[in-house]
Amino acid sequence: MSTSSINGCLTSLSLANSPVKRITLAPSISCRLNPSSPSPPPPPPTLIRNEPVFAAPAPIITPILREEMGKDSYEEAIAGLQQLLREKGDLEAVAAAKIEQITAELQGAVVDGKVFDPVERMKHGFVHFKTEKFQKSPALFGELAKGQSPKFMVFACSDSRVCPSHILNLQPGEAFMVRNIANMVPAYDQTRYSGVGAAIEYAVLHLKVQNIVVVGHSCCGGIKGLMSIPDDGSTSTDFIEDWVKICLPAKHKVNAEYSSLPFPDQCSQCEKEAVNVSLGNLLTYPFVREGLVKKTLALKGGYYDFVNGTFELWGLDFGLTPSLSVREVASILHWKL
Repeated sequence: MSTSSINGCLTSLSLANSPVKRITLAPSISCRLNPSSPSPPPPPPTLIRNEPVFAAPAPIITPILREEMGKDSYEEAIAGLQQLLREKGDLEAVAAAKIEQITAELQGAVVDGKVFDPVERMKHGFVHFKTEKFQKSPALFGELAKGQSPKFMVFACSDSRVCPSHILNLQPGEAFMVRNIANMVPAYDQTRYSGVGAAIEYAVLHLKVQNIVVVGHSCCGGIKGLMSIPDDGSTSTDFIEDWVKICLPAKHKVNAEYSSLPFPDQCSQCEKEAVNVSLGNLLTYPFVREGLVKKTLALKGGYYDFVNGTFELWGLDFGLTPSLSVREVASILHWKL
C-alpha cells in the first residue's frame, strides 16, 4: 500500500465531522507517514525521573487507620468466633488449628517487637550505605563510576548466610560475582547454561580478572539435595535437582570413598568435592584454559564453615597443556565420569 493510500485511510477514519464530541488523546509516540509535510518528532517519553527511589507517588487510595477502628474490628472478630463455636462446637479443632497458623504468621512478621516492613528495611539499609560508605568514600566510588576492574571472579551459593562480600571483606569493585544454588559451575554449554557462560566470558575476556574462586559452604541445602537424589535419577522438582546434577561426579566420589560416614558427614565431604568439580568444569571454557596456560588466570577453591567460623582455600595443579581434553581433566582430578 502506498503512502497516499495510507493517509487516505487515516483521513477516512477522522472524527472531525462526527456529531459525537471529540476526545483528544495525547499519544506518547506518534509518526507521520506523509513525507511532504515533515514535522519534528516528539520528544521520547521520560522513563526515568530524577527522584529518589523511595519517593513513591501518593497511593490512589489512602487508607485511614485508627486504633479505635482496629480495636473494634478485632473485638468483633473475637466475639463472632466465640458465638460460632458456641453454636457449632464441632469446629473447635479447626478453629484451634487456624488460630495456631495465624499466631505463627504474626510471630514471623514481628522482628524485635515490631512488625517487619520490607520497604522500610530496604530504605534504612540504603540510607545507612549512603551515609556510612558512599559519602565517606568519594574517591572509591568516583573511580567506580568510571568503570570496574575487579581482580576476582567469585562463584558463591545463593544461601543468605554466605555473602562473599562479608565473609572475605570484599569491597565494591573488587569481585565480579555469580551466585546460584550450591555455587556450581556447569561445563561449557552454549544452550543450557549460557547465563553462566556469559558471566565467565565477560569476566575473563573483558574485565581481565586474575582469579576465579569457587566458594562452597557448610550445611548447603543444594548439596544435601544432590546427595538425596535417588539412584534411579528420578526428580521431584522442576529445576533444583536438574541443576545440582552438575556435580554428580562429586556425589559418586563421596559414595565410593566415604560410604561408611553418616549422611551429614557425607554431605560435608560433598560440599568440598563439588567445588573441585566446578573448578574442573571451568577448564571446559576455552578462554579460561587459555588464561591458565598463559598464567594470566588462576583457579582457587574455598570453603566457608559458618558453624565453626572457619575458611579454607586451596588450588589444584591441573598440569595444563593447550590441547587438554575434558576426560584428561577428570583423570588429573581423580574423578570417575
